[in-house]
Amino acid sequence: MYSVEEKFLVFSESPATLSFISDALDLVGVKSLQFGGKLKREERQAIVTTFETSELYRVLLMELKHGARGLCVCIEYVDVWKC
Repeated sequence: MYSVEEKFLVFSESPATLSFISDALDLVGVKSLQFGGKLKREERQAIVTTFETSELYRVLLMELKHGARGLCVCIEYVDVWKC
């Protein structure tokens, strides 16, 4: 079980896959944000800031090819295979 403070980054090459994941998260009541190539620079920064500071959004869905562009998220690495 994960605590309410933990947040997750989900990467995919396919925007359609991220859309399906977003729909599934909505069904179980988990709020998420999407970060992709169609966003303007200001929108990307707003999404990152919201994800870092909001207690409401726990998942950030990212297109793999845009994940490293202009992104600076402070995270703690957790190796789920050792838990």
